[in-house]
Amino acid sequence: MLMTSLGSQRKATLLPLARFAQGFVLLLLSALVLTAPLSRDEHMYLAAGVLVKTQRLYADFAYFQMP
Repeated sequence: MLMTSLGSQRKATLLPLARFAQGFVLLLLSALVLTAPLSRDEHMYLAAGVLVKTQRLYADFAYFQMP
């Protein structure tokens, strides 16, 4: 009984710390992705994504590797 209560206390203590660590890593990775400079060919992928959304370019055939 004593071992079970100690285990649940430890879980209750570590869970908020783990959530905080996950949130911090997510925030850090998001900041890195959003502030990274674009390479010289990124515009091709962005333009293709916009064209796929606004026009039906790939409606007639299967295109398995989307831009």
